[in-house]
This record gives sequence, C-alpha cells and structure tokens, in this order.
Amino acid sequence: MVGRVLVASFAVVVLMAPAASAQVPRSRCTVTKLSGAARKVDSKLACYASAALRGTSVDAMCIGKAEQRFDDAFDRAENAPPCFVFGDAGAVETTIDAAVGGIVTALDVSAPADLCASRKIREAGKKARRRLACQRRGAARGDEPDQSCLDRATTYFAQNYAQIEARLTCATTGDVGAIEAAVDALEASLVTAIRPVPASDCLKRKFREVAALAEDKLRCHADVTDDGLPVEPACLTDADADFAADWADAESLGDCLTLGDEAALAATADGFVSDTVATLRPAMTASECAERKLRDAAQIQDRVVRACYGNALGNGLPVDPDCVAKAGNNLDRKFANTEAHFLDCLTTGDSAVVQTRIETFASDVETALVP
Repeated sequence: MVGRVLVASFAVVVLMAPAASAQVPRSRCTVTKLSGAARKVDSKLACYASAALRGTSVDAMCIGKAEQRFDDAFDRAENAPPCFVFGDAGAVETTIDAAVGGIVTALDVSAPADLCASRKIREAGKKARRRLACQRRGAARGDEPDQSCLDRATTYFAQNYAQIEARLTCATTGDVGAIEAAVDALEASLVTAIRPVPASDCLKRKFREVAALAEDKLRCHADVTDDGLPVEPACLTDADADFAADWADAESLGDCLTLGDEAALAATADGFVSDTVATLRPAMTASECAERKLRDAAQIQDRVVRACYGNALGNGLPVDPDCVAKAGNNLDRKFANTEAHFLDCLTTGDSAVVQTRIETFASDVETALVP
C-alpha cells in the first residue's frame, strides 16, 4: 500500500481521475516534485558532461547547485499539500544519484576531453527531463502521461545518440539500448516514488460504487426509521444487485489496479452500514430525527468516499485534506440542526463518532483498492 500521512477525525488526511476537465483535482505537490526530480537528473548529468568535455573531475559546485535546487523544489512541494508522501527528498535523491552514477560509469569518462561521452551524457539527461515532463503534465491534468509525448522523447534520444556515434570517435559504441534502459528505469522509479497511484477510471468507478452501496443501504434503513419499522430486506437486496452489476462494469474498463474484490468491498460497506445504524438507531423506535441523521450520514459518506477519495486517487493524485474536512464540518452542521429541530432523537452528540466511522470506511476502501 502507498505511504501516506493519515488524518484524525477529518482534519489531516492522506493520499488523490480523468474525468473530464474542469472538475479534475490538482496536486501542486506531485507536479512540483516531478519537476524538481527531472531538473536534478538533467542538471547532474550536465555537470558530468561538462567534466567529460574538459577531461576533469566533476565540479563539486555544479553538483551542489543541482542538489540545492532539488531540495528547494521538494521544500516548496511539501508546503503545497496534499502530497502522497512527506519527507521523501532523501530517498528520491539517492535513487537519482545511483542512476546518474551508473550512466556516467557505463559511458567510460576516463579518457581526457571526451566529446562523445560528454554529448551522450547530455542526451541521457535530456531524455530523462523530457519524459518526466510528460509525466508532470499528466499529473497536472489528473491523467496518465500522453503516450505520444513519451514516444517523442524516446525518438529524439535515439536519433541524437545515433548522430553522435556517426560523427564522433567514441570510447564506447552500440550502448544506446543500455543507456536508454537506465533512463527508463530511473523514470519508472521516480514516478513510483512520487506518484505511486496511477490514474485509473476503474479505480474511480470502484470507489463510486462502494460509496453508492453504502448510501443506498443507509437510505433503506432511513426509509423505515420514522415509522419504527425494520429495514425491508428487498431494499437491501436491490442495492446488492445494483452494486454487483456496476462492479462488473467497472472491472470491464481494463485499467483496474485490483480485480475480483467485489465480495470483500461489499462486506466492508455492510460493516460500515451496520455500525452506523447501530449508532444512530439503537432502538426500533419511530424517530424522524434518527431518519434525518441516517440520510445525512449516507450523503456525507458518499461525499468522502466517492468524491474526496475516489476522484482523487482515481486521478492518480493525493486526497485533499480540505475535501474531507469540509465534509466533516457539513455533517456537524446537519446533525446539530436536526437535533435542534426534532424532539424524538434517539441519540445526540454523535457527529464525531459517525465522522470517525466514515473516515475509517474510506481508509479501508483505499487499503483494499490501492495495492
């Protein structure tokens, strides 16, 4: 499961599909980290390229500037949450440094004033920067990176590398595949670290369907609460049938992170519904107040699970803490209004308990759906 910073009672959350357009959530943190990582790879390889061109050791000041810009970028990113992970600059930097060292070693810069090695190192940096720019633009849209953008970066690299070997005397030749593989592996490692949840329409749909199942079943209970009657089994059965059909549709989309988890998520929703009903309707007594609270809990649960978690994670972005906090504040307001206007409440002061149940439910769904 993805590393993240979790919230307590709707205050500070975790982790965040495409839908269309203006409604796509943004993550300045993710975008800035991808940009900072791209710049560091390119800048450090440029330092080594300059050293190879002069036939000298790499300039420590050049390396230091690249590292400082990287640190500054990650600091800026974490001051603009939500982020998938906080405090990961060191781990990302280690990944970049190892890859840069491997590329430089593979190109054998031991010869003095090696123009060929210098040019090859620069091309490796340019390819990494271009492909990570494609990844950054995808994250900014809340979508996968554009494949044509990635392909262009690869094509430019291959063409330029071939021209270098055709025009210059090189200490190593025929190594385009090895250098390309090293850059691609670095890109994959950085994307996994900085944007660990890929955009997925299936994931977004699954969050939506779990939220819909819980909402429908809470409404089944609410429908009979003001009359003091037991829940209608047929209402619950219909909700299960709708969920099964919609889940099958979600898994047909083809970009699912997990498969075959229908029963487990249905059980998770049922547990949440059962606990919430037990909290808000502890006795089989007619209560319009309890009915209103069940409907409000159903609505706020849908907001948190579907909108805050599903739309964010389905777009490959971290969950926005403000989205969850606003939903919690809304539940507080709704419960307070209901308790102030109805004299038949079975319980009072239980907004915080229900908020915690909703938060736990959303987190449990995320744990199941995000490997």
